[in-house]
Amino acid sequence: IITYILLAGYPPFYGDDETQLFEKIMNAQYDFEDECWDDVSDLAKDFIRHLLVKNPDERYTAEQALNHSWITSAAPDKALNIHQRLSQYNISRKEPQQRVSDSDG
Repeated sequence: IITYILLAGYPPFYGDDETQLFEKIMNAQYDFEDECWDDVSDLAKDFIRHLLVKNPDERYTAEQALNHSWITSAAPDKALNIHQRLSQYNISRKEPQQRVSDSDG
């Protein structure tokens, strides 16, 4: 989950309400559809696919993860604009909370 957030700037699971969110978490439903994933390597996506697996018997162990090609290969000189996406995500999360606070007062 942390790797997904670091690469995309937002969490892999989201929903319109808690029920939908928990359903996606429990079923490990996530995607790489957002345009931010266009700049992320297939190896990085493969790494995430092996970790965000519902069945723990099929999920990578720590040793397997550390030996994955994405971890062991040299990093490319490509900027992913992660800081900007994280900032945008945090702002979008705070906006609904701010609207609730404003309507209470």
